[in-house]
Amino acid sequence: MFKKIIFASVLVFNFANALEISMQKNFELTQTSSLQKTSFLLSVEKPLSSQNVIESYFAKAIQKVKDSGLCKDEGSGKYNIYPYQDYKSKQQFYKGNINFNCEFQDNKGYALLLEEISQISESLLVSQNQINYFLSDDDMLKSQDLLEDKAYEFSRQKQKELSHKLGLQCVAAKIELLQGHQDVGYRAMMLESKQQQVSSPVSNFVSAKLRVNFVFSCKN
Repeated sequence: MFKKIIFASVLVFNFANALEISMQKNFELTQTSSLQKTSFLLSVEKPLSSQNVIESYFAKAIQKVKDSGLCKDEGSGKYNIYPYQDYKSKQQFYKGNINFNCEFQDNKGYALLLEEISQISESLLVSQNQINYFLSDDDMLKSQDLLEDKAYEFSRQKQKELSHKLGLQCVAAKIELLQGHQDVGYRAMMLESKQQQVSSPVSNFVSAKLRVNFVFSCKN
């Protein structure tokens, strides 16, 4: 785990008999995570003559996903089946797709899930989206607490620095903690035809960030 500090520009203003110095500073805490989230789309590759057949394929996929315990997001697994008109044969066929949102730590388990789903039917195509590493809610709260501690420590040190440089008594008149967020790490997943292979991580570093506005007031 390591920490990085990014400095913003400093503006100096005069108000009444006090010198006010405003600045913005970004604090960043980067750490590794094993938690991953992604989504994949399961679609009918070739139009089928029976809507019921597509529904049965999707039902099997939903059951496999449920059994895996990897894709539990609310709304995950809702499918769409729609008619497709073949103008040459003047026959109506059907296509469909279903999306799954997944969170997992077990790469092998997730790769196995995709393999099992792809084997339901040759008519199905699995399209994998980017995989992101992320922090759990608890880890994110802990990171934000550490970043806030860093912000207040910076304020104390900056008061001393300004007082020494300016020969004035400087205090933090305002500390505004802006909304924190996390920048996720990511890795790619290669899909070749019906073969699914979970690749090695590109990056499993996740950065928690906090932007803070400071106003220091300096007087004789």
